[in-house]
Amino acid sequence: MLGNVAHGRHPLQGLGGTDGITLGMFIADTYTAWVKASRPRTAGDTLEKLYRHFRTWYPESLTAITVERVEAWKARCLNEGRSPSTVLRDLFTLSSVLRRAVKAGELTENPVRRVDKPRIDRRGKVRFLDQAEESRLRDALKARDEQMQNLRTLANERRQTRRERVLPPLTHFGT
Repeated sequence: MLGNVAHGRHPLQGLGGTDGITLGMFIADTYTAWVKASRPRTAGDTLEKLYRHFRTWYPESLTAITVERVEAWKARCLNEGRSPSTVLRDLFTLSSVLRRAVKAGELTENPVRRVDKPRIDRRGKVRFLDQAEESRLRDALKARDEQMQNLRTLANERRQTRRERVLPPLTHFGT
């Protein structure tokens, strides 16, 4: 334990049959300080998201996080109905921790880099109005146009009494 502390590692690293520092230890000891210093505005949200989605992985070694395990997590989230963009955002949050672990020398590579990212449909969804919605929209537009025409008529009457320039009447549509 003293050797671990002297070399800047977690005191329990490598003890008790574990094969390295755990995800929870790394987040608590290294990542939290780094994210608060380098990303202060989003640090709280990032740490909360990590805890919410990956707290069951905290007691396990960093090397236990494999491509297959992350793929299984991703598939489970998508099957539960989460949107692909949400799952991708959560994957990037985990990836930032593992990237920091690679830079700290705790991992040799970031397994999230080899995970297939969920496909995101960037095309907008076109939705057409049904008959009832279209008639309500047309009625609302007609009422708005009538109101604008009435207001223009009242404004022109007021302008005439003041001998000001009269605006042209709105004949078809309010503009």
